[in-house]
Amino acid sequence: IDTEPKKFLGVVSDKAFYQWFNTFMNSEEYNKLHEKTIGNREISAAATSQIYKAFMSYKDNLLKTLKELAESRRNAEKDNNTELAEILKQAQENTAISIEKDEDNIKQAINTSITKTNEQIDSISEFVAVLGGGYSEDNSNDAMIADILNSKQLMHKLDNNRIKNLLKIVGRMKSIIENTRKTGIQYTASPIQVIYGDNLQKLVSSEYGLLADPDTEDLFYHKYQSKQLLQYDTKAKDKEGKGPVIFCCDYSGSMSGTPLDNAMALFMVMCERAIKDHRMVTFIPFASNAVSRDVNNIKDLLEVLSSNWNVGNSTNFGAPYNIALRILKSNEKMKKADIIFVTDGQAHLYDSFIKEFIKSKKELEFKNFGISIGTSFIKEQLPMYDGIMSMDIYDQSMKWFVDMDKYMKGK
Repeated sequence: IDTEPKKFLGVVSDKAFYQWFNTFMNSEEYNKLHEKTIGNREISAAATSQIYKAFMSYKDNLLKTLKELAESRRNAEKDNNTELAEILKQAQENTAISIEKDEDNIKQAINTSITKTNEQIDSISEFVAVLGGGYSEDNSNDAMIADILNSKQLMHKLDNNRIKNLLKIVGRMKSIIENTRKTGIQYTASPIQVIYGDNLQKLVSSEYGLLADPDTEDLFYHKYQSKQLLQYDTKAKDKEGKGPVIFCCDYSGSMSGTPLDNAMALFMVMCERAIKDHRMVTFIPFASNAVSRDVNNIKDLLEVLSSNWNVGNSTNFGAPYNIALRILKSNEKMKKADIIFVTDGQAHLYDSFIKEFIKSKKELEFKNFGISIGTSFIKEQLPMYDGIMSMDIYDQSMKWFVDMDKYMKGK
């Protein structure tokens, strides 16, 4: 919260509110809020707006009362009910006085709003931190926190026990996935050729030798300034899926509760990784039917996590895969995608579908990874997958299987 009057009034131009607010600048709750928002214009403005709304809500209720009293008094006078008109007149005067003198109630309203705003910023910050910086460089955490704080609808979605529970699971799952990933998909980089430049982290080791000799030290700095130092031109090897991430999540009846919470926590972790790699994300919930939703920012993610997808109760693998294939075929940029398919059940697929799917994988250059929660995939469907992850329902422990022959023989 910006305590400088000119800047503050630039957000809220109500001098009466500013005067009232001054009385709270030494309270414990205000100091907490000040620490969270100091130096941050977006969050400061959003927090100020929240508190001002609380102030105006209280004020408006009193003004509404005055208006109703005035209307009732006019009706009484119109009906020549002088006794009632006099009572209403007195009530008007008393209410007007309370607007000016009801300091305690207004203080309580603002204090309650400050406390609530503190809690909301903490809750939003925890959620935003899961994505570690947003979906683009200009979509900062601070801007996202302010946007959510300003949106009554998004705040309502975030104030949800299920999402709070997911955040608890995510922290533990991150460390589990990091350990599991070491035996699964690996991202590496290797030197391709030697070029000229000034990147000290990529220098050929012999260039550092120039610094060891006083006679050649100046040469090192000259080459550095003119970008003539020898360095490796490192390019990342092709990753397992440079393209989009398509996350298919089973929403059938058996997934409700812990299995679905584990799946959605995994989705949040994968969103964080996809964001860092600048990859598009599509979410496909499925059961009897399937739908798709692009996740382009944190607001989209919040919508996905808080929605009750109406996709039926039984399990149909064909529906989500058909949508995924349609998405992949619709855009050339969708090549090298990763499909993540999460389920706790099994469903039949025709041999013709499996063969056509495998053919599409080669043509569209995408990968398909299956994640089974407390179950296993049907043997005949295993050729569809480039890797299988088995997740325990209760402790979220995971095992990678990239050798399908070994998996088919009993893991």
